[in-house]
Amino acid sequence: MNILNFYRKIAEKSRSFGIKKCNIRRIDLFLFGSALALAVFILVKVFLNTAAGPRRTTLFISAQSETMFGREPLETLIREFENQNPELRIMTADSGPADIVFFDEGRFSGMVREGLLLSLSPYLHTETETGQWAVSLVSFMDLLFYNIAILKAANFDRPPKTRLEVLTYARAVTSREAGIYGMAFGLSPGDPESLRRELYPWVWADGADIQPAAEAGRRQELSRAIDGTVSFFAQLSREGLTAPGAFEKTGADRLDEFARGKTAMLTAPARNIPLLKNRLGASLGVTSVPAAAAGKNRLGLSAIYAGISAECTRPDEAWTFITFLAGQSPALAAVLEAVPGSLPGAFSASGAFPAAYITGDA
Repeated sequence: MNILNFYRKIAEKSRSFGIKKCNIRRIDLFLFGSALALAVFILVKVFLNTAAGPRRTTLFISAQSETMFGREPLETLIREFENQNPELRIMTADSGPADIVFFDEGRFSGMVREGLLLSLSPYLHTETETGQWAVSLVSFMDLLFYNIAILKAANFDRPPKTRLEVLTYARAVTSREAGIYGMAFGLSPGDPESLRRELYPWVWADGADIQPAAEAGRRQELSRAIDGTVSFFAQLSREGLTAPGAFEKTGADRLDEFARGKTAMLTAPARNIPLLKNRLGASLGVTSVPAAAAGKNRLGLSAIYAGISAECTRPDEAWTFITFLAGQSPALAAVLEAVPGSLPGAFSASGAFPAAYITGDA
């Protein structure tokens, strides 16, 4: 109903009741003022709604995203995505559930086992029978990091190329008095990446897969590769060539010890190069993980994945952000000194592990 018409009807009604003229004027002024205030309120509300633009849907990403990608690269990606998709807003879930989660192999099996991820099969439109749970965004080569200064002090002018040379180098550089050891392992039960980081690269370097096909010969090959690697680790430990506290230390502890010159060699993903380069400078050296025999080395890869949380109520919108990130994989890889990831079928990790996506039978 028109406000002025409503006001006139009230005024006419008041006159029909025989209200005195002076009181009618007061009523008129009161009603007019009320109508004007109501009109101003409605206009302001309409203006504010228009200025605010269309209502936006907020998607929350897991807090690990900033640690994995860095604050500045992540904020740049979010701004670009929101400019392209003004109806969507991306925020970090400092507490509470996230719609989109980021993780690596160390957390994958547990997340699938506990039902924390939605299957991506409806979006990928593939014909595989196993579930597809995540998209690889960037991948990192597993490398042997070594301290050039420590090796040179022991008269080695190049890194070890075989496991036997690793043993030789570790024996030469280990000094318990100085607190320097040839190798270090971080196998803390609280570190979900420990086996993936410590064991797998050595197995892959020998040309074996952690998840071989179900063939008679392949199972035997896997057993030999793992047995050989475990025996190699045991010998290092038995001779006192590894830093103490292997089952209490995490990967972060090991990196810190290496950066402080307390460890001559360790295996880690290439994503740690910027951190270690900043602390060790020209003393940092990197090479492929040595195999049992020379010339057999095969590089393994570790990746950062994005998946949709099982608690997400807007999976279509979440998938929109994941596909955007997948498209930005080359830019992310350049910033993080990594290898671009990809959507399923477009990226191979030389059989080291399912690289483009991870399936539920992992």
